[in-house]
Amino acid sequence: MKYKKRPKSIFLLAILCIFPLASFGKPHAPVNFVLGDTLPKQNTVALETILNINNIFSYQNINKEFPVPSTIKNDRAQAETVLKEIENKNAWVNIISSATIVSLPVGIKSRVNDVEYAIGIAKATIQKDYTELTVFVRAVLPQTDERGIPLEIFFAANTIKLSHDGGLFGNGNLVLLGDVQIPFNAGNWLLELKDGFDYKKGVTENLSYVTIDCSGVKEMGLTAEVQFSRNLILPVTKKGKLLPETKTVKRLDNTTEKLPNRVTGKFSIVASGWNDIITSIDLQPFVLAKHPNKFVFNLSKAELDFSDLRTPDIAFPQHYHDKGLLLPNANTWRGVYVKSLEVSLPKTFKTTESIAKQDRVSFGAKNMIIDNNGVSGVFSAKDIISIESGRTNDKKAWAYSVDHIVLEITTNRITNASFDGRILLPISESKETTKKTSKKTAKDKSKNKGISYKGLISEEEYLVRVTTIEALNIDVWQAKAQLQPDSFIEMKVVDDSFMPKAVLHGRMAISASQKKSLEKKRATTKKSSAVDFKGVEFQNLVLQTEAPKADTSFRAQG
Repeated sequence: MKYKKRPKSIFLLAILCIFPLASFGKPHAPVNFVLGDTLPKQNTVALETILNINNIFSYQNINKEFPVPSTIKNDRAQAETVLKEIENKNAWVNIISSATIVSLPVGIKSRVNDVEYAIGIAKATIQKDYTELTVFVRAVLPQTDERGIPLEIFFAANTIKLSHDGGLFGNGNLVLLGDVQIPFNAGNWLLELKDGFDYKKGVTENLSYVTIDCSGVKEMGLTAEVQFSRNLILPVTKKGKLLPETKTVKRLDNTTEKLPNRVTGKFSIVASGWNDIITSIDLQPFVLAKHPNKFVFNLSKAELDFSDLRTPDIAFPQHYHDKGLLLPNANTWRGVYVKSLEVSLPKTFKTTESIAKQDRVSFGAKNMIIDNNGVSGVFSAKDIISIESGRTNDKKAWAYSVDHIVLEITTNRITNASFDGRILLPISESKETTKKTSKKTAKDKSKNKGISYKGLISEEEYLVRVTTIEALNIDVWQAKAQLQPDSFIEMKVVDDSFMPKAVLHGRMAISASQKKSLEKKRATTKKSSAVDFKGVEFQNLVLQTEAPKADTSFRAQG
């Protein structure tokens, strides 16, 4: 057997073996590519055992975290005293007028959408053109406190102006007495109604208020925050950096205290009824509490549904129907429905642009549900990372693409995170042709570069498999190689970067006749390869971005 081409082939393999480079960090979470293998099925957890969350927002915890200032307690006690006196004297009237306020206190009762309102007029000061009234309003809500007693919230104003001829001047607004915290969704959410400051001094803002006229309460305006338990989601910056676990708040008495730093949403609404609140809400970026280092969610358009009477047109995930999570009916569901959002990939996924900007790669998505069960939704996108821009790490990187990704979250647990694309080995041919091509042709050509792979992101690791056995064009002397099925690519995740390593076995052709032989003889057994193939056969060709350097053995066939 002749070895006429052997010196040239040996030199080529020697060049290929010098690609390994030094790396940094401690290896962690190995990921294996195996040619021709299939992906294992990802473990899922039964819905009944997904969440084991304590009642974070119990009234006991609320009273500790949100102590009521003595001034607010006194104002509420005064309102209770006035309304109790009206109750005892049965001093209820049908309308507020100069004739009905001769003897005080008097009040008006009304009921609007399951909320009972009581207006109490405590004081009247006669002015030249009007009578100035001090008025309290009590609203009895459907929700109950820790004793099972319906919640009562109070509003007040001392500048309500009653015309001598009848009717009220101005808007007739009464502000909420102190912030009010109400737990919702099995104690995993907290609704905090914001007060209107000091009504006695006339220094008020229409944050949360009721509007009255001469016959009763007309409407309720709410400015509120919704806090989410840290057992569900955690607040982050737009780039996905976890915010501190606690934050410092200043009390009304100028003391400070550290409290849990939770994801918070804000909204303002003028509602016709307490049990029919549907409004847009702004929510800060967050990550899942169970997966803080994975995906980041930045909401674009979201609706808060606190209505028991109706529910917007929501595309609920299938498991909500299968597991009875909408019982007794969909109209009673309460939560946040996200129409559109941005999903940022884990920091491991990088492009030249994200590296330069120190940012994350992201894609647009829609239809997310957030409720007492946590976060749910199915999100997918195509052509996330092109092979021209994808980089396995900041330095000494290999090129790769993410052509498709699917992320499924089932009640706060990632149950499927799969992606696929192509990875370009450093020995693969990467030079573009100098001929002019259309954008479509260039895009199609880029999708044919490298080796196809499929990957999964589980709770513990990244798992990737090469899915096809392909011939490679080598970027040295325009050689061509075919890989054997026992070749594999291993990737380690170090400091939020992929550190790839390829161990390749196969055949390589340099000359035209060898390439022709390679194309004709795609045998997979060593016997047929040894007899029929003319070229270079190699074993354990190692390519990696970290030391030690590669080792390889080869045999030339001619």
